[in-house]
Amino acid sequence: MKNPYATALEMQRQAWEATAGLAEKSQVAPERTETLENVEVGQTPSEVVYEENKLRLLHYESKTEEQYDIPILIVYALINKPYILDLQPDRSVVQTLLEEGFDVYLIDWGEPSKLDRQLSLDDYVNRYIDNCTDVVRERSGEDAINILGYCMGGTMSAMYAALHPEKVKNLSLMAAGLCFAGDGGVLELWGSEEYYDPETVTETFDNVPAEFLDIGFALMDPVANNVTKVRPVLRQRRRRGFRRELCSDGTLA
Repeated sequence: MKNPYATALEMQRQAWEATAGLAEKSQVAPERTETLENVEVGQTPSEVVYEENKLRLLHYESKTEEQYDIPILIVYALINKPYILDLQPDRSVVQTLLEEGFDVYLIDWGEPSKLDRQLSLDDYVNRYIDNCTDVVRERSGEDAINILGYCMGGTMSAMYAALHPEKVKNLSLMAAGLCFAGDGGVLELWGSEEYYDPETVTETFDNVPAEFLDIGFALMDPVANNVTKVRPVLRQRRRRGFRRELCSDGTLA
């Protein structure tokens, strides 16, 4: 039987060799990305229509004279920032939905504190998402609404739709994890019960530190996430308009 660690290391070695030639080019990257922190994101006009704990429910201004009767509630992930779906006017999922005549709401979870360490999936699914759904239902006058779940928000949306089908007209998922048994790379090995105890982490740190999550995602494919990912940035650094298109996380939209 082939050693999975040896296979993973061999794949990473090949990826490293393919990208090692970018090292010299990367020296000019700081000069080309000096305005990175000034990139404006999440600019689509909206208002906060509901708040609970750290959560804010945003309702976006319509872009069309007529709208579909059934609104869309976007359930974003608990990690990362919701402006990923509203980067810039011409690179925005939210903007596209508005231009197509949809009435759009989005859950911005905010940042958890130590007071939130005891929250469970039940709280997020059957309390927060349910409360936001009820607000949207009441404002629209519809018994059931459309839900669009992104990443972990998609996982929770699938749970919610299964538990409250009478409130969900249509369910759409983007990059949502639904099957957790498979090839997760180094991350899956690192996160196995033999090496990782989530209870110990939360007892020590309250909430899982952001650095843990960052390293965990990187371990899914270390070289690809930390080296290969910058290739399009370096290749297009001289192109006109490049700085405007550079996202706040250092990747191209």
